[in-house]
Amino acid sequence: MAVKTSIKNIWKYPLIKIFLGGIICIVIPMLINKLILENLLELTGLSETINRAIRVFITTIILMPFLYIILFKSDIEKTISQLTSKSQLIKIFVWFTISVFIIGSIFLLLHLTDHLEIITITTPKQIIVNLILILGLVITEELFFRGIFYKMLEQFWGTIKAIALSSIVFALLHISNDNTSVASFISVIVGGAVLGILYTHSRNILVPIAFHFGWNLSQVLLGFGLSGGNEFSSLYILKLNIYGSDLITGGISGIENSIISIIILIILFLHQLKIYQKNLRHANLQTSTNI
Repeated sequence: MAVKTSIKNIWKYPLIKIFLGGIICIVIPMLINKLILENLLELTGLSETINRAIRVFITTIILMPFLYIILFKSDIEKTISQLTSKSQLIKIFVWFTISVFIIGSIFLLLHLTDHLEIITITTPKQIIVNLILILGLVITEELFFRGIFYKMLEQFWGTIKAIALSSIVFALLHISNDNTSVASFISVIVGGAVLGILYTHSRNILVPIAFHFGWNLSQVLLGFGLSGGNEFSSLYILKLNIYGSDLITGGISGIENSIISIIILIILFLHQLKIYQKNLRHANLQTSTNI
């Protein structure tokens, strides 16, 4: 009984939750992926790409969420049925659509102003494999940064401080990406803030996952690499030439790092923050009235 009580007391500290959550939900599945499944699946003779997709599906899309639910069951405000209710599924779809619409609108604007030229239209290859890999990256980042890191900080430091710190750390861990720039660093900070407020507003980790997945997927389909890389080039529908200032187009580091994209994300964040604060004031007023 005393040992159980001590464990519960230790589990109250946010840094302990962040550390153990990261180890159990993220690091352990990644080790299983690399040290066990990679060697095991090599025996099947499958290509490296398909091998990797299967490993990501097992460890990231299935195992990581499972471990997250088990470990943070007491911290999750909604049950699985609530997270996937009709209203929540609509919200998930809406935010996926909004992210795709933003990227598509910026692309269209740049194309109409002669900043982008479509050279060829191609048929994407290995669609399922690439979708699994992109979704796996999104789930890994969202489970840790929003589901664990941001969530634990918010419980003790409040929404604004938690968004600021988690977004900065999120951006710092993207510095090693190809073609990193000041614009890309700012873009990731603002994007992290949007994902944080979406989680706070919805209390459903699937909402930021949907927005993040739509954001990444639409860029790849339109012919832009993720974070300046070309890992998913086989999924490109368009081959592009980019003209003009990198500040406007995002340059080689991608359309998400365009000043247009950054401004839209800032407006979106401020809008969602305002709605959240309004709802919070309303809830507090209701509570005080009931008392």
